[in-house]
Formats: sequence, C-alpha cells, structure tokens
Amino acid sequence: ASLSGTGEAITVPTQTLLSVMDEAGMGRADALKIDIEGAEALVLGAFFNTAPRNRWPWLVLIECNTSRWGEDIVARMHSLGYRERAGGRMNVILELA
Repeated sequence: ASLSGTGEAITVPTQTLLSVMDEAGMGRADALKIDIEGAEALVLGAFFNTAPRNRWPWLVLIECNTSRWGEDIVARMHSLGYRERAGGRMNVILELA
C-alpha cells in the first residue's frame, strides 16, 4: 500500500475472508456486501479457491471495479453457480443457485 501518494510502501496485517469467518465461528454468511476499492477479485478469488462450497454466501452484493480487477470475478462467480439477481450502475447482486 502507498501512503497518500508519497510512494512509501507500508506493511499492514491481513487475513483471508475464510479465516475471519472461522474466527467469528461463522459457518456460512447468508449475505456478503463487499466494496474494497478494487481488491474484490483478489479477496473473493482466494476465498473461492479455498472455501468449500457449503461456506459460500447465498447472496453477494459487489461493487463492480472490473477495470481494477486482475480477474473478472463476476464472470467467475457465474461459472461457479451464482446468477445475477439485480444490478445497477456500479453494483451487482449475485445469488448462489
């Protein structure tokens, strides 16, 4: 990460979404709203790589930052069995079929 355009890198502690759920004792989230400034595909991609299907949320509301993503995570979620329930100018709601 960079500090306010200074170019200075900082290290921050991170956790995977699955480990946060485990620490909270959460088996599955009914719904997940994710807006993390372009890192949605990074976080969700890692989650779907490691989490068993029975841990996947039923609904996901995601801000579409496709120009900032390294992967089209919405397309990947479609391939995993999610379908689009609603969408707007910047957001999409996906439901696990």
